[in-house]
Amino acid sequence: MNNTTPIKALTAAALLTMSFGLTAHAAPATKGATEMNQQQTVSDRLSARQQAIPLIAAAMASSQMDKLNAALNQGLDAGLTINEAKEILVQLYAYTGFPRSLNALSELMKVVEARKQRGIKDVEGKEPLKTGSRRGGTSPHGHRKPDQNLRGSGPGAAF
Repeated sequence: MNNTTPIKALTAAALLTMSFGLTAHAAPATKGATEMNQQQTVSDRLSARQQAIPLIAAAMASSQMDKLNAALNQGLDAGLTINEAKEILVQLYAYTGFPRSLNALSELMKVVEARKQRGIKDVEGKEPLKTGSRRGGTSPHGHRKPDQNLRGSGPGAAF
């Protein structure tokens, strides 16, 4: 039994030494990761315009008109055009519902009007592209589409 005591002591000493070595190696890695996280912030990755978008969306989705007002002002100050802000609110309609969308669009109109009163001229911006289906309509030149010419004929006409 006397033979096992020195082995236990050596094993404990070896484990203790190894644990100090691992701790010494882990400390700089943790320090470096923390510094890297602190150096790369959201503002480094997103522009001020991009940062305003989720604020506008969150305020609209939660029907917090005072926060929406502030977020819209922040977005317009950051360079969002009026039509871009309008498009953000319109796109959220499918997720938040029609009443919230209307309230948010009304708030945007109030913000734009208040900014005009203060002498701030916001850029109107481009109108969004109309991306609806062109099936069944007319071409840009007023001609009927080919699928309209086929309606009312063929085996499925009575259907």
